[in-house]
Amino acid sequence: SGNISGDYYGVFVREDIGGQFVNSGNITSDEYGVYIGDDLGGDFTNTGRIDGGSYGVVLYGNLDGDFTNEGSIEGSQYGVVIDGSLEGDFSNSGNITSDYYGVNFGGYVGGNFTNSGNIVAGSYYGVFFYDGLGGDFTNSGNIKTFGDDYYGVKIDEDYHGNFTNSGD
Repeated sequence: SGNISGDYYGVFVREDIGGQFVNSGNITSDEYGVYIGDDLGGDFTNTGRIDGGSYGVVLYGNLDGDFTNEGSIEGSQYGVVIDGSLEGDFSNSGNITSDYYGVNFGGYVGGNFTNSGNIVAGSYYGVFFYDGLGGDFTNSGNIKTFGDDYYGVKIDEDYHGNFTNSGD
């Protein structure tokens, strides 16, 4: 497990990644931990630590595979942003923290959402589905926001799956 650090970007990819993105080390920066400017053709997997000063992980295109976090993702504004559609599943068994938005999906999520870890947002939404969710929503962990008049989970468009919340 290696270390990558940068002033503005920890990892910056301007265009597509045809394969997968895997981090088992440490990625840090003052602004963006991981920034992918377009589509990711494979899976995104983090078992390490990603700490962006403002944004933990930003994917501006579509994610054709699964997003899996078993480590730590931090950003003061956003923990995770997937601006395009997510064709696969989203799974978090680690920690995603932010002062504003924990996880923000800008496009449609076709797969399942599963959280058994912690997603904490300081001010706005813990998890926000802007364009709907096609699969199941399962939470056995913690999703929390501290903002007045905001939501732990918000699904703005169509929702086609089952909703399950269990645990403490």
